[in-house]
Amino acid sequence: MIIPSLQFLIILLLWPETASAQAPALLQNCTSKCGDVTIPFPFGIGYDCSIDLWFAIECKRNKPYLRNIDLEVLDISLDGTMRVSYSVYNTCDRNKSLENTAYLESTPFIFSQTRNKFIGVGCGKFFFMSYDDSPIAQCTTTCDNNNKTQENIYCQDAVVSTLKRYDPYFEDLKTACNYAVLVEQQWLDDNLKNPLDIKNFTHVPVVLEWSVFRLSFETMVKNKSKSIYQSSSTCEISACSCFSNNFPTVRCNCIHGFEGNPYLLEGCRGINFE
Repeated sequence: MIIPSLQFLIILLLWPETASAQAPALLQNCTSKCGDVTIPFPFGIGYDCSIDLWFAIECKRNKPYLRNIDLEVLDISLDGTMRVSYSVYNTCDRNKSLENTAYLESTPFIFSQTRNKFIGVGCGKFFFMSYDDSPIAQCTTTCDNNNKTQENIYCQDAVVSTLKRYDPYFEDLKTACNYAVLVEQQWLDDNLKNPLDIKNFTHVPVVLEWSVFRLSFETMVKNKSKSIYQSSSTCEISACSCFSNNFPTVRCNCIHGFEGNPYLLEGCRGINFE
């Protein structure tokens, strides 16, 4: 007996090459860029240009936003990651710093565990709480007794896996303005030489990981105008329930020696190694 996930993978790999070799007709009328950001399928701008509504992009003032979550998109990679702009939380203006807080439950997105860090800047204890008020990360900074000389104003902690939501919480604060944020590790290393410089930013880049819901993918496969060109790409059901406990997800890749968009018909092209 073939297990359902394996059976599904076999169906994808053996999908007949009867679909049109042309680009999907409905995608021909879709805009591929918003400002300077390229929007590859399964994301899309406009009616019926994305694989489902979670991947729908709204272009506002030449800036792309995830329509259902209202997060500004900085760039999208077909390796299953994307960078978004996320608020820096501060105790000086708590209401404003929570303007674009995102809760990713029931979505095909998670905060990347390997490419983000939690950081706290100020003087006190910093906690990052999950949806059930249990701590998922924490760190502590220290000041002298006069709160004038800060000995360790910067602290950081790793991101837990399958992170969908977090809320900052503070204790024993000794300074008026304190900052807590989830931030892309690479951007942090390149741009924040002095931790206090975080006060100059209202938003920072954060990396999300994405995967397509299986139901949406099966609908795409049944629609031959969007079917996968099976000889140059593979699609597999995610081995973990990172993205959703109730809805399995699928991720596609071009096979070795090919590059391009594995979510499009003949989207993977051979690489010239000469």
